[in-house]
Amino acid sequence: MSRTLALITAKGGSGKSTIAILLADALAAEGRKVLLIDADPQGSVSQWFKTAAARRDRPANIDVVRATSDTELSNLLGQTSGHDDRIIDVPGVADKSLIVAANAADLIIIPARVGAFDAAQAIRTAAALAAVARSQGRTMAPYRLVMNGVNIVDLRGVALREVQRLMIESKIPVLSAYFAERGIFKTFVSGFGSLATTQASVRSVNEARRNVREVMEELGLLQSASGAHA
Repeated sequence: MSRTLALITAKGGSGKSTIAILLADALAAEGRKVLLIDADPQGSVSQWFKTAAARRDRPANIDVVRATSDTELSNLLGQTSGHDDRIIDVPGVADKSLIVAANAADLIIIPARVGAFDAAQAIRTAAALAAVARSQGRTMAPYRLVMNGVNIVDLRGVALREVQRLMIESKIPVLSAYFAERGIFKTFVSGFGSLATTQASVRSVNEARRNVREVMEELGLLQSASGAHA
């Protein structure tokens, strides 16, 4: 079954592009054909893909295309791609592309760093998307908030618990799984091939793979990943 996932937040620095790449890589390793749509002006996804290709380490089953405006993104999403999954990385600012992506999504993923400001922005993003959906007379796609860049200090301190409390009070569905702060993630998204299929057997790689899989399982992305392709 074909799916469209949208990484959406109106705040920069949340790690949208990193998460988009990690999810695409893991889905591709499951045999899914993945189209990464880079609608972020920073072009991090496109740069990752170009760098990996230049190193002859381009991940299999992944294609990347740029969308430089909300109109271009809308036209692109209206086309038949032949991919099993489409993952949209939108600008980290309030932009019409966020609405276009939300309208096309089967699942919206809102990433946030640990901190009250990031939590508040995530809440505002969800509320804004819901308000637009109501104004358009439609139902907003299911959405989940995922914490990103969580480190040992966050886990031992009160910041993470405070963010989770804010989410619960605001009735924002937040995953219990999270993306940890890992050096291997930074290395991978710099264009060093595929985290899912690398032959390296070092502990950090295996832990990173488990981390990604835990998030994907809670998002429900693995339930049909091995099913028939669209």
